[in-house]
Amino acid sequence: MGPVLFDYYGVDTARHISEQSPRDVLEIAAGTGIVTRHLRNMLPKETHLTAVDISDSMMELARTKFLSNEQIIFQNADATALPFEDEAFDAVLCQFEILESTISRA
Repeated sequence: MGPVLFDYYGVDTARHISEQSPRDVLEIAAGTGIVTRHLRNMLPKETHLTAVDISDSMMELARTKFLSNEQIIFQNADATALPFEDEAFDAVLCQFEILESTISRA
């Protein structure tokens, strides 16, 4: 089902990102790596690509779709508390994800 829902938009998203010629790209909520694959195919080899997702199983599946020499960092991370320095990336993207936050009530 993933390719049917995400593939077309993944190509479009990757095209828009690659047109910016970024050196460091962060994909948030990368899931099984559908958009990640399009990004890696369209970005220059020297572009650093980091893909994060909160789900261990999604990241494990995404890792299986890439060769070790494709230079992608896969990392488990919560999109609401990313473990990166400010301005560490030239481009940040998130396709079709709902980020939920909790509101503390007194």
